[in-house]
Amino acid sequence: MEKLTQEFMHNLWRWKCSLSEYDLDPVPKDKHTTIDELYKTEWCEEFEQLCRNRLLIGGMRYGRMHSTEHPIYNYYKFIASRLEEYHETGNLDSLVDVANGAMLLYVLGDRPDRYFDGDSRGIHDEAIR
Repeated sequence: MEKLTQEFMHNLWRWKCSLSEYDLDPVPKDKHTTIDELYKTEWCEEFEQLCRNRLLIGGMRYGRMHSTEHPIYNYYKFIASRLEEYHETGNLDSLVDVANGAMLLYVLGDRPDRYFDGDSRGIHDEAIR
């Protein structure tokens, strides 16, 4: 059963008894946040610009992303090696490569059965602090 349905069913009996519902989401919500505020705070323009700059240089070096001449690499290996490099060194440049590698895999991926399903099915990492 999906998360939203589970939450609905969990609170159904409380509504029937005129009790207040449980907020089953452990993340506190700021009731006064607007979508415009979220657009300002939930993104890193510096990171986006660094990624874009790297892609522009790559376009000059290796060819345009959507070109049939653009080489296809093992993006899985590339992403894993750059992530390991970040883990070892702390160099943020490696994370720019990870993000761009993920985008190239998204756009140029080699799986014929790939698809997009935006439902995370309630799977989230645990907070470490």
